[in-house]
Amino acid sequence: MRKIFDIVELFSHFEPCKKVGRKVRIMRKPGDWMQNPTDERILEVLNTGLELGPTTIARNIDRDRTGVSRRLSVLIDYGLVNRVEEGYYEITDLGKQYLKGELNAGELEPIGDTE
Repeated sequence: MRKIFDIVELFSHFEPCKKVGRKVRIMRKPGDWMQNPTDERILEVLNTGLELGPTTIARNIDRDRTGVSRRLSVLIDYGLVNRVEEGYYEITDLGKQYLKGELNAGELEPIGDTE
């Protein structure tokens, strides 16, 4: 059985190049606060357009549910993921920008951080 991540991983780091019509590697800019590859895999799975829970995400990226839940909380704090309702998450526009290489996650501050 193919997992969502197996399919997403094949294409997630590449985008069509408009000039020559072939795929080119996207250079992402992670923040020091990120735990990669886990955080990127979570974002890639959520970038499928589905609202998913930590158990489903964990199963598809070969991680444990508690670890995914902790990372989802951090990704929410930095604005890359949104909690749709209790137990379900979606990627935000910032998360999509990060995956496209258009956002430097190192420049993000946690939401609600007053310092």
